[in-house]
Amino acid sequence: MRNWRSSGATSKYGNKPRRCGAGHFHQSGLEAGRCAELQALQSAGLIRDLEQQPRYRLDVNDVHICDYIADFRYHDVQEDATVVEDAKGVATDVYKIKKCLVLAIHGVEVMEIRRVRGSR
Repeated sequence: MRNWRSSGATSKYGNKPRRCGAGHFHQSGLEAGRCAELQALQSAGLIRDLEQQPRYRLDVNDVHICDYIADFRYHDVQEDATVVEDAKGVATDVYKIKKCLVLAIHGVEVMEIRRVRGSR
């Protein structure tokens, strides 16, 4: 059986796993490109504390339902706020539910980063 990461295969949504310039593994070219942008913003001092794949535990009434793993979390220096981002080509129903749970349980609004139509 071939390793899908090294075979150049795509997922059912068409994304291809990529590594960004910093060497981090990402699920898509969109996500890898965003990582490179955020690395540049951090180098310029516009953001700080950049994290890859921060995890949020989603518990309801003391019952663990699932975890949500965002793509990035960082502190925006100018806005003095923590930002949570998810690079999305396709927003699945499961993602939409988890996004709502993160807001309801943790008070965190996830910012979606989308590809501009027609760009690569």
